[in-house]
Amino acid sequence: MGRLTDKYSDGTPFVPERVLQLTNGMQSVIKKLAHYEDMEEQGRLIELPCAVGDTVWEIDEYAEGFKARPMTVLSIELKESKGYVYTTYSDEHDDFARGYGFDDFGNILFITKEQAEAKLKELEG
Repeated sequence: MGRLTDKYSDGTPFVPERVLQLTNGMQSVIKKLAHYEDMEEQGRLIELPCAVGDTVWEIDEYAEGFKARPMTVLSIELKESKGYVYTTYSDEHDDFARGYGFDDFGNILFITKEQAEAKLKELEG
């Protein structure tokens, strides 16, 4: 079964009337939510910081002066209850492949260029 919820333009979730009619009321919605809550309680539900194929932004500390550069997410792995994101970057001189822990997000790896640039301003100060 696909999604049972939708979102308003402001991001607020709701259950569409067509879903309520198709699922015989709220029973399917409650069952699916309970499944996810059970998985969360068992430590089996993980929120990934990004998806394979996404562009993430790395703060390059080895460049002359700090700079933010885009990297493509190649894979995401879980090892010994820790999460890792593997990325690649190409420039005119070389190809770089790097691995980062999920805990690197917000420190040297960022979901958006704007977040990376804000961190660069913080580091400059």
